[in-house]
Amino acid sequence: MIGKDKEILQKKLVFLSWLTTVVFMGHSLILAFTAKEFVFWMVLFAFGGLGACFGPWGMITGLITVIFVKQQPQ
Repeated sequence: MIGKDKEILQKKLVFLSWLTTVVFMGHSLILAFTAKEFVFWMVLFAFGGLGACFGPWGMITGLITVIFVKQQPQ
């Protein structure tokens, strides 16, 4: 289908992009309607990971900002 050192026609590339999008969308819809508990736990896991990554940085940045603001002359 797609080989190395071969020219891909623009229409074929657009079709493959469209087909990939439709397949992923269909798979996502099936998961959303049939595996609600799975989707819930994946979203919970994702937000937990984001909080673990950005939470400490937010606290450190807030502490440094407060220290610098308090040090400024009025």
